[in-house]
Amino acid sequence: MDNNYDWLELWSKESTDNFKKNHRIKSFKEYLGELKEKPYSLSRNSVQYLLDMLEYFGEDKSYSLGALYKKFKVFSTTFPNSALPKMVGQEEVINEIYSDLKNFVLEGGADRIIHLHGPSCSGKSLIVEYLMQGIEEYSRKKEGTLYSFHWIFPLESGKRMGFGEQNELSTKLDSYAHLSAEQTSFKLPCDVNDSPLLLIPPKRRLSFLEELLKNVSDEEKVKFMNSKYILEADLCERCRQIFDALHDEYQGDVEEILKHIQVRRLYLSRKYQRGAVVISPQETPDATSRIISADTNWDAVPSPLQHLVLEQLTGSIVNANNGIVEFSDFLTRPPELNKYLLSAVDKGGIEIAQNSVSLNLVMFATSNEENLDSFKQSADFPPFKGRMSFIPVPYLLERSKESLIHLENLKRISNYKHISPSLHLSSGLWAVLTRLLKPNAENYPKELRETISSITPYEKAVIYDSFSDFSVEMVHFDKKKLETIFLLSEEYKETQFYEGRFGFSPRDITDLFYDEAYNRENNCIGMNDFLEGISYLTRDHSLYKFLQLKPDAHYHDLAYFFDTARKEYLRFFEEDVLVALNVYPQASPFFLIRGYFSYLLNKQMDDKKFIELEKSIRNGKEDEPYRNALREKMEESLKYSDWGFIPIFCSEVAHLKKDKLSKKKAKVLNILENALLLLIGGEKQIEKGTIKESEGFVNTMIEKFNYCPNCLYENLRSLLKQDEWKKDQK
Repeated sequence: MDNNYDWLELWSKESTDNFKKNHRIKSFKEYLGELKEKPYSLSRNSVQYLLDMLEYFGEDKSYSLGALYKKFKVFSTTFPNSALPKMVGQEEVINEIYSDLKNFVLEGGADRIIHLHGPSCSGKSLIVEYLMQGIEEYSRKKEGTLYSFHWIFPLESGKRMGFGEQNELSTKLDSYAHLSAEQTSFKLPCDVNDSPLLLIPPKRRLSFLEELLKNVSDEEKVKFMNSKYILEADLCERCRQIFDALHDEYQGDVEEILKHIQVRRLYLSRKYQRGAVVISPQETPDATSRIISADTNWDAVPSPLQHLVLEQLTGSIVNANNGIVEFSDFLTRPPELNKYLLSAVDKGGIEIAQNSVSLNLVMFATSNEENLDSFKQSADFPPFKGRMSFIPVPYLLERSKESLIHLENLKRISNYKHISPSLHLSSGLWAVLTRLLKPNAENYPKELRETISSITPYEKAVIYDSFSDFSVEMVHFDKKKLETIFLLSEEYKETQFYEGRFGFSPRDITDLFYDEAYNRENNCIGMNDFLEGISYLTRDHSLYKFLQLKPDAHYHDLAYFFDTARKEYLRFFEEDVLVALNVYPQASPFFLIRGYFSYLLNKQMDDKKFIELEKSIRNGKEDEPYRNALREKMEESLKYSDWGFIPIFCSEVAHLKKDKLSKKKAKVLNILENALLLLIGGEKQIEKGTIKESEGFVNTMIEKFNYCPNCLYENLRSLLKQDEWKKDQK
């Protein structure tokens, strides 16, 4: 019990210290002191705040479809008390949002709604969720400090203070902000969480801030930019009424008025709808008001305010002020509910009953492509078109990134069912293949048309994935194909039917895996299980639009997809097998040669592993001449493309594979056939003296490579059916 009390005491102390450290309550004069030090940080609008949040979390660089983009770290941050799925890919989309925000800053405010549109489950709302989580976390940091305010009216000796006669407490205090509850008669928050900055009249605000900027850090000076928020934003109707009533009562003495301001730290919250709000397509108003001056507790209100007809503003759009709002499934809402946004975007405010409210918001809308296609045909579209920035959010076209999404779901399933290694790579490949469109040779220069026509769906998927993981036996890359990398990704980008609009969604694949997880007939989800699930999913072509597209040169060709996914999976499995049998030293030739090429380009050859590797691939040539010749070829190829060395890479990998396997193939085949017998209890059929090697192989595959007996047997049987592994192919 004593320990429990100690814990409670520690919690209380931490909470008290945190309250004091963060200065959660201030007087208006104390707020002005902080504003003097940070005139930009405490006067920025919601757009600037969102941009600063992105920069606060930092950035990296990342390739997407062959182009280098900023990768904002907020989208890979694990937030406390959050179960958000990982944000994978979509660098180009996020950079377009970032570009729009930059433009908004230059224009003085967010004068358009950022409309994210794309197929179902492409990550539209997830992008906004991360932005909301980002500003929520940022608002808890010193750099992201935000303030709002309450009106506070004190009480002394049973009398309402602050008006008329001067009493001891009113003359002693320069603010009522820090009074206790017992000393307070009435407190009223600002419904729209306006910044205390708006208490300074617009005509004085800019000149006041410019004066403060003369004596602050260079960072504050450089970032400060005049905005509509500074020039035009004013108090909400209720706060303006109270301010004006006190102005009359105090005969214009502003210092006396501002004694009634209690500045409070504002923490944004998605859960509690403070500055981060998602509005679903419900048929209810986004903002309403009700008269509060008729409430029964109005007797507590100071007499100078009792003649006012004050209203309380409520609703999602009101709660979102000073942050982000997402209109989810925007185009499924009745159009009448959206029309108020036209003036809200233009004027930076809305009318609620008799109240005019200034909005400081970044607005997002999300919608599916089918709804957008219909909306474009309606008479309501033209007015919205000019007030929206349309950004498509396609399905991912990079296998390695798509596979990460599948891997996260498979990790959960693996708690109670074994998952065959590399399955996520195959499912990622399958998903990407369903999304690819055939390049139209007519859209390319004449000298590239023949090359373009020869690019297979698998090769296009490998190109889009920046050659991360692939089977060298299944591609044929030359200089011309590599020249098409950027052209391919741009071909359909600006069209209505862009690449990534159709195909399997991550959720389709996830549902397939979970269906297999509940299948009690097997203890492992392997490649055959996955392909059987895909076969079931694609039986009804009316369920998926991409299934209704006519196959052309293997694009939209399900039979090709099945064959390609199976072949590649078995190639990956074969490499594991040959590493387990020490045919390949330490790792597969793919990864060995990739590391060797990296050493060559960096002109470092002091690693013994790569020196030994080099001996096995230079065919007796002198090491230095061989190394220099290969390096020269690679450097020449890099002048044309960042991946220009890929044809050389593929050639070297294929050569190493062939060289290593040719000398041991008969023995390897015997071990694999014996391993099959072991896995089905056929030990008696194995010749004495050879069983130990097969047992060692099986144990290595299970313990080191994480195969289970079920998927190991299934994969071995499929591998040995391949032409290159049949008995007569030695």
